[in-house]
Amino acid sequence: MKFSTKFIARSAIIAAIYFALSMLLQPLTYGPVQFRVAEALTMLPFLMTEGVYGVIIGCFLTNLFSGYGVYDVIFGTLATAIAAVLTRIIKNKWLAGLPPVAVNALILPLIWLLAGSTEESYAVNALSITVSQAVIVYAIGIPMVILIRKRLPELGKTRPENVSDAPEPESGENENRPSE
Repeated sequence: MKFSTKFIARSAIIAAIYFALSMLLQPLTYGPVQFRVAEALTMLPFLMTEGVYGVIIGCFLTNLFSGYGVYDVIFGTLATAIAAVLTRIIKNKWLAGLPPVAVNALILPLIWLLAGSTEESYAVNALSITVSQAVIVYAIGIPMVILIRKRLPELGKTRPENVSDAPEPESGENENRPSE
């Protein structure tokens, strides 16, 4: 893959926004009970490949300032990388929100476990992350994707043409209906 100046710039802007939001809202950004608003940007890979690189770099930079040290830098960034790639692959925006929620819910509690949390708290932490990620991705991230598609349609041009924004049609529905 060849990286153009525009591609690198967009990736860097996404990373910078992720990092800035995380630092601005730092008390909510880290820990088992977190509400990392920057995670809404994990929906950008659905629209453009630059989003994959941007959220990974932004998460890495953010996690450098985490109180959970190398565990958060490695595993937190790995969770974001896995979720970003999966989000990019998924062709329906409603389903594309699942990887950031599920991957973070499974991996992030492991960071706290490695940092000294009890095994019993894994389930509680996983539930906490599931709820906060779902709220952020579905209440902020997906509306952001819809807005970007309406206001800046050229940003989604790197998305393959066979992508549907609409929920999958139920059997018997007209599959040739216009998209949202």
